[in-house]
Amino acid sequence: DSTNFIFKTANAERMRIQNDGIVSFTGDIELNGSGTRQIRFDDGDESEGAIVFDEITDGFIFKVGGTSGSGKIDALKIDNSGYTHITERLIHSGDTDTFLRFTDNQINFSAGNVTPLVLASSNQALFAEGSASDPSISFSGDDDTGIYNGGVGAITFMNNGNRSLELQS
Repeated sequence: DSTNFIFKTANAERMRIQNDGIVSFTGDIELNGSGTRQIRFDDGDESEGAIVFDEITDGFIFKVGGTSGSGKIDALKIDNSGYTHITERLIHSGDTDTFLRFTDNQINFSAGNVTPLVLASSNQALFAEGSASDPSISFSGDDDTGIYNGGVGAITFMNNGNRSLELQS
């Protein structure tokens, strides 16, 4: 094959570099040595950055972005214990306003640019304020029955769209 560069061992093809620059491998790819071991995807344009898979002392890290003037962002880390670390958010693909956001000692659950639930390290589950027509806590299949914060120091219980109990401090 005159347009391809082919490596063989034991008369079997192991690697092929095609004329269009595509490289294909048969079998495993192993990076070994005492220096930095990276798999790097880069288009050669310094302004666009690159994607890097990098071995670190206690695991593996996936970095993205960066330019000649700025470093790459640690997007995902898998440590040797099997734990996965993310920088800040898990976003629903194709629906960027639906996500889990992790901040110091807090998890925000967001959908449709609204954060109806926040779990905080102060042993609190914080619910959005809500209203009679849109309770903070409602029950599946029964949207007009639920609980909402009717204002400072007030909690209102709704049953079939009607106030059944209101507690005020």
